[in-house]
Amino acid sequence: DALLDNAVKYSPTGGTLTVSLDVSGDIVYVEFTDSGVGISANQLLNIWKPRNRVERPDAINLAEVKRIVEGHGGKVWADGSPGKGSTFNVILRKIEQ
Repeated sequence: DALLDNAVKYSPTGGTLTVSLDVSGDIVYVEFTDSGVGISANQLLNIWKPRNRVERPDAINLAEVKRIVEGHGGKVWADGSPGKGSTFNVILRKIEQ
């Protein structure tokens, strides 16, 4: 939810957001790609740091996304470049019920 929220927040009106899901064996891969403002290499180093909740106390930040995903044995990372959008990737293990 937080990754979708960020993609919408940082994309211009009329921009695109693509969510891809791939399941291979017990691995679930989700990719969120947007046509937003993008992320510089310097920003990529800092986006996973804890943030203050003053601006949006109801929203979880990327540090919490990383903590939750890694807490479930997964991985999360981002790619992007200024003016060319961003891609956030999540890999989790599928749980059989």
